[in-house]
Amino acid sequence: MNVSDLVITIDSEVVDSDDYVLYPDEGEVCTLYDTPWPRGKRTIKAAYTGGYIEDDLPEALRSKLLKQVVYEFRRRKDAGLSAVQFPDGSIQKFVTGEWLPDVEAELNRRRRIML
Repeated sequence: MNVSDLVITIDSEVVDSDDYVLYPDEGEVCTLYDTPWPRGKRTIKAAYTGGYIEDDLPEALRSKLLKQVVYEFRRRKDAGLSAVQFPDGSIQKFVTGEWLPDVEAELNRRRRIML
């Protein structure tokens, strides 16, 4: 993922960018020189700009997003329905406009940066 403009603040004081390193593939921010983050009750905030270039989406994310788009397209005339019964007797119950569970799980896996 492309991450830019990362700013870390601790108790409203900006941490110098020379004091930490970002590992975007792992979603981790670590202090340099094995210096621990301050302990105790503190407010730590990480704000960044990030995302993917359209042609550079990871395949797992791309397939989940396409699945969501197909689902929304097929259900476009079913606004307000919360369940659909299929000829084989199975029932699918998802509200149009909400993430499918496996799509939401993939998005949640990618939205964290751990400190």
